[in-house]
Amino acid sequence: MSTLHHSIVSLVTSLKVNRTIPKYQFERASEPLLALFLGEALEHAGFGPLEYVVPEFPLKKENNQSTNIDHAFKLGGAGWLLVEVKTDAVKPRPAQVQCYEKHAERPISELIKNLTAIHDASRKKAKYRSLIERVDRMEPHTGNAIFLFVSPHTSDPFKGAGLRMRWLSLHSLFADFESRQHPELWSVCASLFRKPGTHCA
Repeated sequence: MSTLHHSIVSLVTSLKVNRTIPKYQFERASEPLLALFLGEALEHAGFGPLEYVVPEFPLKKENNQSTNIDHAFKLGGAGWLLVEVKTDAVKPRPAQVQCYEKHAERPISELIKNLTAIHDASRKKAKYRSLIERVDRMEPHTGNAIFLFVSPHTSDPFKGAGLRMRWLSLHSLFADFESRQHPELWSVCASLFRKPGTHCA
C-alpha cells in the first residue's frame, strides 16, 4: 500500500468515525471528496452530459443578498442543473426551499443576470467577479434551471408538497456507481456515500 493510499484510507476512516459524534459537520468535511464524484454519478444516473460550473451558486433574494445552492452544472443540451446535497436525512430550511422554488424552471439567463445585483450589494466584490467570470465562460446561457435535492431519505421528503424541485436518493445515486475518472480513490471513498451493506464489484 502506497503512502498516499494509506493516507486516504486514514482520512476516510476518520470521517466515518467522527460522523458518529454530535455536532460533527460530516457534510462539510466530506464535501471535497463528494464533489469529485458527483457530476460523474449524476451522468451515470441519466442527468448528463454535464459540465461543472461553480460551487455555491447564488440565488438572489428580495434584498439582493443570496441563498446559495451547493453545485451548478451546465446540461449538455440546454439549461442548468442546480444541486443541493445532504449527507444526512434532513430537509433544507423552509426559507431555503422557498428560494429554490422561486427560481425553479426559470430561464438560467435570469438567474445569471441577478448575479450583478448580488455583486453590487456585496462587500466581497472580487470574489463575485471571479464567480461571474466563470459563469460567463459557460455561454450560451440557454434553457431553464432544474433544481435537484439529493439526500439519504428513504422516500421523497417533498412528496405531496407540489414542488417543482426534484429529489434523488443519495444512496441510489451511488449504489451501483463506479468512477472511471478516479477509480482508485472511489474504491476507498465509496463507503462514505453508499448505504451501509452496499457493495459493488
